[in-house]
Amino acid sequence: PLPSSGQVVRAIGITALFALPTFIAVAGTGHGLAWLQRLKAQSEALQLAREVALRQHLQHHFLFNALNAIGGLALLRPLAADAALVQLSSLLRDTLQCPAQRSLVDELGAAQDYVALQSLLHDEALHLHLQASAEALDWPVPGLLLQPLIENAVLHSGWQAGDPRLQIELKAELRDSGLEVAVFNPCLRPSRSDGLGSGLATLQRRLAMIGGHLQASRMGTGYSVCLHLPGRAA
Repeated sequence: PLPSSGQVVRAIGITALFALPTFIAVAGTGHGLAWLQRLKAQSEALQLAREVALRQHLQHHFLFNALNAIGGLALLRPLAADAALVQLSSLLRDTLQCPAQRSLVDELGAAQDYVALQSLLHDEALHLHLQASAEALDWPVPGLLLQPLIENAVLHSGWQAGDPRLQIELKAELRDSGLEVAVFNPCLRPSRSDGLGSGLATLQRRLAMIGGHLQASRMGTGYSVCLHLPGRAA
């Protein structure tokens, strides 16, 4: 026989009673996932804002130092100062258009331009020696990664006009845990500072945001800065 209307109502009520917790759980899970997605988006936006702020600080730091150096050069070597201004304009274009991340080989191209500018400012007495594998060159790195490393190497070298050519060594290699980049420079005389300069301190904060780290130390008659970038995200 067909169930009575009362039996149907009771069956619907019992089904609804047992289904309600499931519905609440599903709805709660949906709201929870949406909340987590919003939290993740907010976290990513905050990290991006921090990265932009740190990169802008680095750009201002670089521009201030470069213009000061070119101003001093103009009094002694006007033609070299003109060439340095042309090189600086090229560097600034790259700095303004630099993506948040690019391959190490692209970053090295910008670093070579920076070395060319520094060489003009240091009486053509600066040379960068590079050692890196093809795999390391393809590795993604933060934009404007190498510029503060090279600037720091020049600073800690104690180079002065009339000194021998300054050889800066840059080595990049892949490890199981990620990419390691080391920059070494000879110390021709005691440097003006043994701590992290403004550029390196900013770079250290940028690296910390992506799980990397930086270490600066004396090495015999030289100064070394090593940084580590974690492996690629899955």
